[in-house]
Amino acid sequence: MLKLEPIEFFLRAIPEGLLIILGIYVLSKTNIDKKKYLVSSIVYAITIFCIRLLPINYGVHTILILLFLVLLTISYIKIDVILTMRSALIVFLLQFVSEGINVFVLRLIPNIDLDKLFLNPVLKTLLGIPSLIILAAIIYIFYILDKRKDVLKDV
Repeated sequence: MLKLEPIEFFLRAIPEGLLIILGIYVLSKTNIDKKKYLVSSIVYAITIFCIRLLPINYGVHTILILLFLVLLTISYIKIDVILTMRSALIVFLLQFVSEGINVFVLRLIPNIDLDKLFLNPVLKTLLGIPSLIILAAIIYIFYILDKRKDVLKDV
């Protein structure tokens, strides 16, 4: 069980939900519907919270969250199935890479015991913020590259 504390929900799950849904919009090259974007981000964050309450093995929750994300994106946002699958998998991969980079950098800092720090929900949330920033930067780069292709296509 990977229960989230309320602070983790507000400082991690909601911003992560906003980034994940934004990433799907950007990677699928779909125009953002603000209402659907906000609603789906909040629903996604609540789902993360609920799925982590389930008594399941570590890793299974990731598959369930990915499955729910795909279903949410297809049914509510109305993005094509293939685009949704591709975008969701890429965004999840980018999220794992950004978290890996974050942990790698944190491990380089001497006298830090990450295992002890991650037991504290507040510290764990604060230490996870750089991975969200990295993910946001990557999504922004994809957005800029996509816009640049559109500009060059018109020339």
